Amino acid sequence: MAPMVTVLNDFRPYYLLQEWPTTFRFAIATPAVRWRVIIERREEVGNDVIMNTVLRIRAAGETNSLKIAEMLQLSDEFIRHLLAMASSENLVLNEQGSEMLAATSQLGWVYRDCVTGELWPLLGNQFERLDINQGRSREFDFYMGSAGRSIKVSSYLFETENLGEIEPSLLELERLKGHLKGYSRSEVISRGEPCIVVSPVSVDDTGLVVQGAKDLSYLSLSQRVNEILAEEEDAMQWARRMRPKH
Repeated sequence: MAPMVTVLNDFRPYYLLQEWPTTFRFAIATPAVRWRVIIERREEVGNDVIMNTVLRIRAAGETNSLKIAEMLQLSDEFIRHLLAMASSENLVLNEQGSEMLAATSQLGWVYRDCVTGELWPLLGNQFERLDINQGRSREFDFYMGSAGRSIKVSSYLFETENLGEIEPSLLELERLKGHLKGYSRSEVISRGEPCIVVSPVSVDDTGLVVQGAKDLSYLSLSQRVNEILAEEEDAMQWARRMRPKH
């Protein structure tokens, strides 16, 4: 059974998934559901014989620095220093016990696009929600940048009836990690939150191109948006403004 999706008075906040590229003056807004995820990473940090040995002893259950010092015929002060370093840098051993790894974790967001039903092809960072006053029209403007150097961005909401409430699968998270080399494990740690994703768009000979990640386009969403443009006259009129006038 699909997990519950949190809905508060049918109010959906607007979010960016990346820093806004200042060369873009047009955007699309698309419904999504987002989940908080934790991504654990373990990265090789080389090897040190003494530290490796201390980590092996600690992994076996001995954490008393004085006892470890006696086993290794080293000073208690030095062993306490190594244990403190291992703790502060989150040092662990690999499964074979042959290499030291630095274990880190990162919090982020994964977004399921409701238009295509797919996960957005990048991990979303924590951005403040956009101050959007859309009103009744699907077309709206917002401003990016500082107060003295802000740019106006024209946007259009592509609505859909699909809720996209299906929680990301392990396979989808693994595919997402393909863009994040060195990460080892991902886990969803929140309920789904309905929201709106605001994405930069440009136009070429094929139509609208949605920027899905830095220097990459979101091909399936771009294709679907262009199909909707052919069906909705208001959306088409908005999109025509992107083409340069001759």
